[in-house]
Amino acid sequence: MNNSSNSLKSLLELGVSDDFRQCAATMNIHCLQDVLDQDLSEIKAHPAFNYIWYTDLLSLLKKEGLLDEFQDRLL
Repeated sequence: MNNSSNSLKSLLELGVSDDFRQCAATMNIHCLQDVLDQDLSEIKAHPAFNYIWYTDLLSLLKKEGLLDEFQDRLL
């Protein structure tokens, strides 16, 4: 499957937990492309950010084949 199409799937389509989706929604994240488009420092500065959510995000990015792209954008 094309990784870029994975980035456009809604978090609901990706089957994440309600807690993960609710936390993401407060940060205006509704699909993985939203994560790829935002500056990580802005995400981390958001009051809803926590490292448990971030760990789940990294696992999801890896599962969807987008972790390398995410890491490349950090450099």
